[in-house]
Amino acid sequence: MNPDFDEIRAYLPDEYPDAILRLVNDPRFNALLEKLSQGLFQQQVSAEQIKAMLLNCHDVLDIDRVLIVPLLLALHKKGTTTLTVDGIDRVSHSQLFLSNHRDIILDAADLALLLEQRDYPRLYMGLGTNLFVDSWVETLVKLSRCFSVIHSKTLSAYIHTIVSEEKALAWLAQREGRAKDSNDLTQPALLKMLSMSPTQTLNSHYQAGTIEALLPLNITPVAISYEYDPCDYLKAAEMQLRRDNPDFQKTSADDYLSMKTGLFGHRGQVHYNITPTVNKDINHILTITDNRQEQFTLLAQTIDRHIHAAYKIYAVNYIALDLRDDSSTFAHLYTPQLKQLFEKYLEDRIQMVNIPNKDHDYLRQRLLEMYSNPLINHLKATEQ
Repeated sequence: MNPDFDEIRAYLPDEYPDAILRLVNDPRFNALLEKLSQGLFQQQVSAEQIKAMLLNCHDVLDIDRVLIVPLLLALHKKGTTTLTVDGIDRVSHSQLFLSNHRDIILDAADLALLLEQRDYPRLYMGLGTNLFVDSWVETLVKLSRCFSVIHSKTLSAYIHTIVSEEKALAWLAQREGRAKDSNDLTQPALLKMLSMSPTQTLNSHYQAGTIEALLPLNITPVAISYEYDPCDYLKAAEMQLRRDNPDFQKTSADDYLSMKTGLFGHRGQVHYNITPTVNKDINHILTITDNRQEQFTLLAQTIDRHIHAAYKIYAVNYIALDLRDDSSTFAHLYTPQLKQLFEKYLEDRIQMVNIPNKDHDYLRQRLLEMYSNPLINHLKATEQ
């Protein structure tokens, strides 16, 4: 593989032995194994047994079998009521899944799990470098076929290589960072970055910097719908901190807390909906305008419509919009008991916020936005 990719790519098979050795000798990773061995896995396994099994791993499927899949299943048993998927028949090969962003780790990991359970090839996953809070984290995720997301021509070339040349499946979030208010919008800049380095083949070559250059990626929008967001109170707190101090900056400790909360918190029902590729949309946009900026903007809006229309809407979304609008428009879609439970949930989450000058009304409004915006966008995307 191109040595230019060395800084960002997932580990290659011949790099596994050294990487696994570094991992099992890292004291912080060993501390994690001790916690995992204390009843988190479905079967009681000691930390030393896990390490021994890891040392016998030779590829990503071995890593999944020994550590990643048991960990995900244990996490779902703890915090997820259901994990479901629609549109699985739209998966073939050589695709880039582009989804909304709900969790730092689980967005990609759960999609990979859903695909592997149905015997699809292992997914390549793009993760932001802010996730690499410790060296062992970077080692573990790159063993799990993750690559670093940096907005550059190199990243574009790497994604085109694994999708177009290796005929693999890959995943990226539709934007850098999660939408704090759940108003999921695709960044045109991300699409432009992906167009920078198309792969030249014997049969075709697409000019860099055009939406045509995205055709070989077979971009496939995916809608992720959470019933509850474990990080909702952290996001609301961050929004108030930014309101009160425009210079506020998150720390690595904040990122670690979000990662931990997302992994171990309650999500309730989780649903993935895989929509059709946007290749037909790209070809249609090319007939509408020759302006490249407009083309990327239109494509981003098209991906948004795919995702918004494919959301699964839960009772909490209807309740949140009615509370936000002080109305009963959707009251026929939930019971008074469910409304009462959700209002208690909101108060409990606000109580969990620990910041100076806590603004109760502001935090409540932000939480209502998080749970109502998916419904607002869904209604817009599906209106006739």
